[in-house]
Amino acid sequence: MKNIQKVIALGLLLTPFSIASSVKAFTPELKRIESVIENHVGAKVLWSNGHKACNRNAFGFYCPSKDIVVTCQENHRYSYQELVATLKYEGWHAAQVKCN
Repeated sequence: MKNIQKVIALGLLLTPFSIASSVKAFTPELKRIESVIENHVGAKVLWSNGHKACNRNAFGFYCPSKDIVVTCQENHRYSYQELVATLKYEGWHAAQVKCN
């Protein structure tokens, strides 16, 4: 039952939101997505400005062994739309791993 709740919470999270133009600040939307990932999926969210795994081709990743979602902000050039999309995408990976 807990896995179903995680999937439902993340499904609600992935519903389209209106997206503002490029910004560099954490918005209520980003905070809400982070909260769902941390509180319902159970993975810690890290915002990177130089994580060693954030090579120039990585926008983000989920590390199952550490149960963390890392968003490589510097590789998005701080594009708000890309940050939102990557956070949702990697949060979904965390939910999938935990539900399997």
